[in-house]
Amino acid sequence: MGYILVEDRKALEKVLAKAASSPYLSIDIESNGLYAYRESLCVVQISAQSVDAVIDSLKVDVSPLKPMLEDPSIEKLFHSGEWDIKMLKTTFHTDVRNIFDVMIASKYLGFKRCGLDALVKEHFNVDLNKKYQKADWGRRPITQEMLDYAIKDVKYLYRLRKIFAKELAKKGRLEEIKDEFEKLERLSPLNPQYDPDAFFASRQSRGLDPRGLAVLKELFAERDRRARELDRPAFKVVGDDFLGSLARDPEQAMKDMTVFKGATEYVLSHHGHWLEDAVSRGLAAPEYKPPKRERRERPEAGCNFEGSKKRAAALKLWRNAAAEARGMLPESILNNDMLERIAQTDPQTLEAISKVKGLSKRKIDSYGAEILAELEKHRQSCEPQSPSK
Repeated sequence: MGYILVEDRKALEKVLAKAASSPYLSIDIESNGLYAYRESLCVVQISAQSVDAVIDSLKVDVSPLKPMLEDPSIEKLFHSGEWDIKMLKTTFHTDVRNIFDVMIASKYLGFKRCGLDALVKEHFNVDLNKKYQKADWGRRPITQEMLDYAIKDVKYLYRLRKIFAKELAKKGRLEEIKDEFEKLERLSPLNPQYDPDAFFASRQSRGLDPRGLAVLKELFAERDRRARELDRPAFKVVGDDFLGSLARDPEQAMKDMTVFKGATEYVLSHHGHWLEDAVSRGLAAPEYKPPKRERRERPEAGCNFEGSKKRAAALKLWRNAAAEARGMLPESILNNDMLERIAQTDPQTLEAISKVKGLSKRKIDSYGAEILAELEKHRQSCEPQSPSK
């Protein structure tokens, strides 16, 4: 298939020397996140103008790749690169400059199926093997079939980039899409530390009273400690839904845990003792107070919650129609969170809309006038009609 397997420093230096003169570097990575408590960067696949390589990053230090990641003259190509970029930043303590993400580009061009396999099939009539998408890339040796799978994830990125960039330029969207790529550059590294309040964002926390939340907090924290000891992902120790069930009825959990759905013999024999201890601690702990959320923009004077909801609904209808007319996916224009921010502030001028947090100048240049017109139309439709004489 014409690629190099890199398993030592000397081979890596040769590959990077060849790649250094390339104007682009296609990148994908594989990890063991489904199989270990703290995932590791296990394999790095790269494709450049004159070399393709699969790097075994458990055998060789890949930090010499860092200068290329930081070099703004080399375009880094990804498909759905958000997690990859966070992982690279975490591993190398590096920046990743000059990014082009072909998945984002496909959404800006209106493709309904944006997975790499679908895009490669549509443009090159090639079927990608996705058999190893959830494989344990931390196991060694890596099979030949897995290596062949890995290199194909970068093999087609540059060709897709050429096609998509040409179409984006034709449609006048190359400048607008830079917003998305610059957001990827600003991504923070992954935080390896356990967040004791992270449970509050889980589905299982919904509807729990402060006592139930205190119990759920203890259950999540203790499960994390056990997962760390076992070197397994937390969800593979005990599932979130089972923890949520215990937190919804902690008194019953203390009496008889066997009545809960998911209380298998294995779960109770291996984990029942610490589950009971965690529930007990949660019942004795102070009631849980949720962390303060970041405050959104203040609504304009006279705004109310119902009015904001109606404006957001109107903006979503406008956004969806605009996306269809332009041949884009709706989230490529503005996501729902941003539409809700705009609806809350209810701007009436371009200056006012420019103060909406997170709304870039490029988006304002592209859609600001349409947004203001839609909001004005909504205001007029909500005005009480004068009684006819």
